[in-house]
This record gives sequence, C-alpha cells and structure tokens, in this order.
Amino acid sequence: MDIWKEIVIKNVASYKLDGDSITLVLKSKDRMYSEAFKKYGLSSEGVLWGNQKDHEIRLNKFCERIPKGADILDVGSGTGLLYKRLWELQKDVTYKGIDSLSDYIEYTKNLAKVELVNLFDYNTRHDCVVAVGTLHLGFDDTIHQAIKHMLLLAKKRLIFTILSDKNIGPHFTICELNDALKTIRSIKPFANITHEKLPFQFEEYLIMVDLDG
Repeated sequence: MDIWKEIVIKNVASYKLDGDSITLVLKSKDRMYSEAFKKYGLSSEGVLWGNQKDHEIRLNKFCERIPKGADILDVGSGTGLLYKRLWELQKDVTYKGIDSLSDYIEYTKNLAKVELVNLFDYNTRHDCVVAVGTLHLGFDDTIHQAIKHMLLLAKKRLIFTILSDKNIGPHFTICELNDALKTIRSIKPFANITHEKLPFQFEEYLIMVDLDG
C-alpha cells in the first residue's frame, strides 16, 4: 500500500521481535498523522485509512450502534468523519471529539465540539464512548490501558475496534479478541459484551460493551 511506504515506514525508529512477529516502533505517531493529513487532506488516506470502502462500512457499523440523542465521546476524532455521518443520519447526538493531533483539531473546531487532548489525560464521562479504528496504530504497549480508560469514561456504552490479524503487517497494533474481552471483564465483570468480525480481508473486530452505569 503506497501510503505505508510514503508515510509510515519512514517514521519507524526501530523494531521489536517477538518470535516470528515484528512490531515497528514509531518516532512520532502525531507527526505521521500530520504528514498524512497535509498530503491527502480529507480523504481516507488523510487519517491513514488506505481503503475508503472499508472505512465507510466501519462508520456505518458504529452509527447503527450509537443511540439517537446520545451524549457521545469520539476518541481519535480525526477529521470528523464520524460526526459528519451522524449528522447525515440525523442522530441528534451531543458530540465531543478528542484527538492528540493539532492539525485535525484545527480543521474540525468549527465543525463540532473538539478538544486537543491525549486519551489518558481526558477524564469527563459520557453516555457513549467510541473509538473508530483509533487503537489500530501506535498503541502497542498501551492498548489494554486504553480499553480500561475508555471503560471508565463510558456511562452506558463503549464501542471500539481492534485488529487481531498478525499477518496484516508490522505497522499495526494487534490485539487478540480474547485478550480484549479479558481486559473488559477485569474492569466491568457484569457488562454485556457483543462482538462482530467485520467483513474485511483482514481480521478486525467491532466490540460493543453495554454497561450498568
């Protein structure tokens, strides 16, 4: 995929070996996303999604699960693609987006309520917390902490995706489904958890957690 050759690979600082698996360590995730946005703008490549069709499917799956009128937090809001889709569907949500990249926030600040902040520094709770592919890149050592923190931020529902396909390439953060479910249970043992394998060529799961408040 050209976008990985152009942007991701040259931002690699080093790599880690775990058996036959190779994980790339990035110099700066924010700098990498900034470069993608400046080069590709509002396209799927601008948020490092190489396949627009797959991302449309992903967005629709999330929107189906976000209740109308909900108070939602969009973790890794990027260029506001989820907000725009919710607006098109007239979901009437109270939206808050957070992202650690100033380029994205600067673009979306006149579109929706957004804040430049790292996930782990954000502590306001919302009815519904969503992360549309946010955990797929740059969370190699912190993905389980990220899941736990999002669970604490969600009052009623958490929706997020994980990549579980070790063959997809070394740039991505890989999380086994059972490991993600175990992490959820460690924080919310009585939550109702559903998951769905998305219809892509690679192994990606959408996980929804309904909470007791």
